[in-house]
Order: sequence, then structure tokens, then C-alpha cells
Amino acid sequence: MASHTDQLPAGNPSPVAPSPSRRRARSIALAAALLLFAVTFYVLTLVKMGPALFDRML
Repeated sequence: MASHTDQLPAGNPSPVAPSPSRRRARSIALAAALLLFAVTFYVLTLVKMGPALFDRML
């Protein structure tokens, strides 16, 4: 009986372990998406509160 590793083409890494460069690219993409998400919420909050936010007394 053939195992799962016998069915993989020669020279290709296992699909379970992505290469370090792919992992790094995916991590950078996730970090950029998270940063964009946070900046979007920050800007939308400032826009929603309007210019009165800066005129209030502290």
C-alpha cells in the first residue's frame, strides 16, 4: 500500500510546510492588512466625530 508521501512529485516540498519565503510574504501581507484596517477605523472615527473633536476643552 502506497503512503501519502509516495504520491507527491519529486522535488516538491510537502504541502504541509510552506517555504520560509512564502511564510514571510504571507506574514507581511497579513500585517499590512491589519495596519490598513486599524488606520481605516482611526480615520473613520475622526471623520465621524468631526472638527468639534479638536475644539473641546480638555
